[in-house]
Amino acid sequence: MSFLSSRLLLGNEHRLLGLMMVTLIAALAFIDDINISRSLFITHFGFFLLWQPIYKKETQFSMVNLVSLITLISAFIIWLNIWLTPIWLLLLLSLLTGRIFSRGLERVAYGIAIIVIFLQLILVTTPDLFSLYSFTEPVRTSINLILIIMLLPLFFMPADTGHPSNVDFIRGFLIVLLTLFMCMGAVIVTTTTNSPYIQSLATTIFLAAIFLFAAAVLWSPRGGFSGLAQLWERYLLNIGGPFEQWISHLSSLEANSTLEPDYFN
Repeated sequence: MSFLSSRLLLGNEHRLLGLMMVTLIAALAFIDDINISRSLFITHFGFFLLWQPIYKKETQFSMVNLVSLITLISAFIIWLNIWLTPIWLLLLLSLLTGRIFSRGLERVAYGIAIIVIFLQLILVTTPDLFSLYSFTEPVRTSINLILIIMLLPLFFMPADTGHPSNVDFIRGFLIVLLTLFMCMGAVIVTTTTNSPYIQSLATTIFLAAIFLFAAAVLWSPRGGFSGLAQLWERYLLNIGGPFEQWISHLSSLEANSTLEPDYFN
């Protein structure tokens, strides 16, 4: 990407994010027409490569990275189906939530994108994946239009032209697990109770909210209870514990330069 300057890409980061999200929603809306969907996905991946937060914008792609990216994108486009799209949505959700703890307008921009992907997953993609038709076609079209309208503020938000922030993959992974829990929980409740998908989704979200509230209460010390946070820290810092033994084992492996690959078989 040497033909595009770092300042140009960073200055239009939110617009690139908006274009990437709009083409993604459009590609998913036309998933029944595979040719149109593939064309939109190619455009989506183009904007994704310009926006992507993994490699620094000022760093040129090596030939190995470029070939790997083109191979993965080509494989996705060729074998495009309804089962591949949720995987890509979850990967995008992980990247976006890894940067949600930024400050200012950048946090707002990524928050909007996360909400759009989350709604796309739980309202459209998951019911289609398991043939749980919860909305009529006009309602689905209205949902897609609402999601696109929600993305419009991204085109008017100024971006920070400083150094790109890092991606926190651990937090992104935890958010993805929570999203999977809600999607799969709604599917399980629907199939086992024969209740409408929206009702099952509301029940699952309510249960997840109770769990998160209980975890937040137990995490901090109160009422003589030291809290789960301190218990976790004590477990990690406990001398002779499983965590320390694992770290010591890794250190010994790293220090032993005579180990051969056959040792791990």
